[in-house]
Amino acid sequence: MPIDSTTGKINYTEVVKVDSISKTELFSRAKMWFAKAFVSSQDVVQNADEANTVIFGKANFTGYTKALGMIFEQGIISFNLNIACKDGRYKYCFTDFVHHATAGNKLPSGGELEKDSAPFEWMGGQWRYLKSDLDQNIQSLITSLKAAMNKPLISSDW
Repeated sequence: MPIDSTTGKINYTEVVKVDSISKTELFSRAKMWFAKAFVSSQDVVQNADEANTVIFGKANFTGYTKALGMIFEQGIISFNLNIACKDGRYKYCFTDFVHHATAGNKLPSGGELEKDSAPFEWMGGQWRYLKSDLDQNIQSLITSLKAAMNKPLISSDW
C-alpha cells in the first residue's frame, strides 16, 4: 500500500491529466461519480466547493478477514477522499483509513490501518487480509473514478 513519507499514512493519490476538459466539467463529473459510487452520496460528501472545484467526502465500506479458509465480514473501514479539479487535470486523494468493529464482530476495532502488526486479539493473517481487502476496494474506486472523469456528462435537449 502507498504510504505518504511525510504523514506515515496510507495515501492513494494521483494527478490525472484529462486534455481539454474545463475544471467546471471535471467538477461536475466528480459529483456524478460520487452519486454513482456510493449508496448515499449525500451522506458521503461533506463539502462540495464549486468555486474552488474541490469535493471532500467521508466514506466507508465493509471490511473482510479470512480465517480457517473462510471469509468473514469484520466491521467497516472508514476513510476520507478528496477530489480537486483544475483545467485539464484533477487530483484524487484517499486517506485516513480506520477499521471499526460493528455489532456482532468477533474481533475488536483494529484502528488505523497503517499499523504493521496485527492489533491485540487479531491474528497476523486476518490483519493482512483486511489490508488486502482495503487495497482491492480502493483500486476499484480509483478505476471507476478514472472512467467517470473521462466520460462526458450526457445532456439532452428534450
